[in-house]
Amino acid sequence: SASAAPIAVTYAGAADSGSGLDAVELWAGVDGAPLTATGLIAQTGSGTFAYTPSADGEYAFALRAADKAGNLSAVPVQPG
Repeated sequence: SASAAPIAVTYAGAADSGSGLDAVELWAGVDGAPLTATGLIAQTGSGTFAYTPSADGEYAFALRAADKAGNLSAVPVQPG
């Protein structure tokens, strides 16, 4: 539910050997729905996002990264 406690989503290994990492954005999906951008963004190659779920269910998470040259990684898709 919307009043649920945040989920700690830890990530590591985001890097770009060319122009350098600019940002990583957390994407999430619930119960097999397509992943969508959460608006949570970090500028570090590793860390933890505090994601507050919008509904009960089973969540999947992925990252989308951008480098300082403006290149973006692929849009995340639901695993499966």
